[in-house]
Amino acid sequence: MPCWDCSAATETNGQWVRFDSLKCVFCAARLIQALARLNMRQGETPQEHRKRISARRKAVLDDSVAAGLSEALIRDLVKGKMAVEPVKGKG
Repeated sequence: MPCWDCSAATETNGQWVRFDSLKCVFCAARLIQALARLNMRQGETPQEHRKRISARRKAVLDDSVAAGLSEALIRDLVKGKMAVEPVKGKG
């Protein structure tokens, strides 16, 4: 079930709008997936990039777990395709 912010955005304008609520398993999983897609910074080595992104993804996961979410559920959602987004509203 998407978080209230995701549902409200979908119902408001009929389009999915990303919210990064770390109290929602879907939002947390989407954010972790999006972080994995970030490009390297100019002058950054591939090893530095992996280390930076890995640290950011771990921080999001840790913050979400601290907010009371299931680490196992978030990890399962992250492994899947971007189907973790809420269903688009009618309109």
